[in-house]
Amino acid sequence: MRRETLLGLIFVVAACAYLLARLAPDVSGKPLHADEAVTGLVAARPFGEMLTTVLVERGGPPLHFVAAHVALVLDPSADALRWTSVAFALGTVILCYDLGRRIAGPTAGAAAALVVATSTILGQLGTLGRMYAAFAFFAALAADTFYRALEQRTARTAVVAAVAAVLVAATHPFGLFIVVAEAVAGLALWRGRPLRPALPVFAVGLLLVPVLYASLRLSDRFGVGAGESSPLSSPRAALREIHDAVAAFSGGHAVLLIFALLFCAGIFLVARQQPAFLALLAAAVAPPLVYLVVSGSGTVARSTRHLVYALPLWAALIGAGLVLLAGRFPLAVQALLLALVGVLGAGYQTKYAGDPRGVATLNAATSNPAALAGPAAWLREHVTPDDVLFQYATPYLAALDETQHATTIGPGPGGLLARGLDRVEFPASAVAVALQVAGSDVQSDELRARLEDDAEVELTRRWLVIRQPGPFANEDELLLAAADVVGAAHASTLSTPPRVEARIRGSFFVVCHALRQRSIENAECSSTFPED
Repeated sequence: MRRETLLGLIFVVAACAYLLARLAPDVSGKPLHADEAVTGLVAARPFGEMLTTVLVERGGPPLHFVAAHVALVLDPSADALRWTSVAFALGTVILCYDLGRRIAGPTAGAAAALVVATSTILGQLGTLGRMYAAFAFFAALAADTFYRALEQRTARTAVVAAVAAVLVAATHPFGLFIVVAEAVAGLALWRGRPLRPALPVFAVGLLLVPVLYASLRLSDRFGVGAGESSPLSSPRAALREIHDAVAAFSGGHAVLLIFALLFCAGIFLVARQQPAFLALLAAAVAPPLVYLVVSGSGTVARSTRHLVYALPLWAALIGAGLVLLAGRFPLAVQALLLALVGVLGAGYQTKYAGDPRGVATLNAATSNPAALAGPAAWLREHVTPDDVLFQYATPYLAALDETQHATTIGPGPGGLLARGLDRVEFPASAVAVALQVAGSDVQSDELRARLEDDAEVELTRRWLVIRQPGPFANEDELLLAAADVVGAAHASTLSTPPRVEARIRGSFFVVCHALRQRSIENAECSSTFPED
């Protein structure tokens, strides 16, 4: 083995070890998030139901749910969901090494691996039980296979690159930008050649049909990253957020200039070797940046994590730039420079707003391990497989070993609740509702008076969990019971912080709205929401 290759592998192992040591404490230590509850509760269901829920009911690319399903079959727990993301994060480091190695040799690969392993964004999203670590992984795979296809120019490498591009799109809607970029670059390079060798690539493209359908289904509910915001963000605000996202790729603001210079040097090197790869970079990154500008300033901060797929490109070009500037130095000097890259990345971390599990949030206060221990234990004792759980709440995820057997339905835009009810097998034995009540004064006597006599209640400082036994013969009876439960909780909760009040009231409104669409009257709904 060449000394340079051995040196690169040593740094890759060190990068993976560093990232693993960084992520492992957060698997059980960080608060759970409602988005993770969606992933876990959907992915834990039988495979056919899970796929139908993702593609038809909710909409959105299914690949991360499939990966999570496999993990949860082995271990139905929130930790297993997060370890899936950790595995994708570590895989991203390895793939970025291979991408950098293809571009400019083992030293470039080692630098790319170090940049990724020390990045703030992967250090935070690498344990989030959502698709972001998988998105970075499959983006790295797509970039790696695309560069290989550019080098070898064979039908086989083109098919492999096409499959990898489809996998990115099957992980996140922004992956379609990579598909389009590779397709345009591939058609430009293939022009004038026989069509027959390219037919397998077009066949692979047919796999995009269900992915496109799922992405369109998602857009029926809301756009990626959508939220309350102005219709157009100022370019300065958007660029500031983009700057913060790129800083999160690099460890932090303090080292951003150094890595940016290396990145520019890497662009210069790749422009001489494989200019089509830079076309991929431009076509894949420019459209999302335009989206961030037009999507509204309130949306941008939450949307920057959707750019994690650009991290492998950023890291690989930094590695290429390092080789361009220092590739002729002795191997010992290159080793010192690689160590410096790792130290700069690890030593200068930036604050990153893209992780929804922030330590100073309502979510952190209500969904940390201590706050969830009581509700989760209670749910394990009371929930049965024939129960229906209303909305995707973190206590359900914390008790996934038992709640996975129940059916969870969630409120949301675009008729999401009605579609979720289609999955319920009637008669349902009970409906359970988990509500955040942190900082509220819950009047226990008032609550009991408003509930049915057989209702079961678990009240802690952070959570109110109510299970109303049935049986409920149909959707109407189930919705009426849910409205009574949430309405009783809403009416019995005093001195509620605004954000907690908004969530309880929002849950109540969704059920009441569903009842009114069915022309069903409910006294609690009528008194709280006289008009829709």
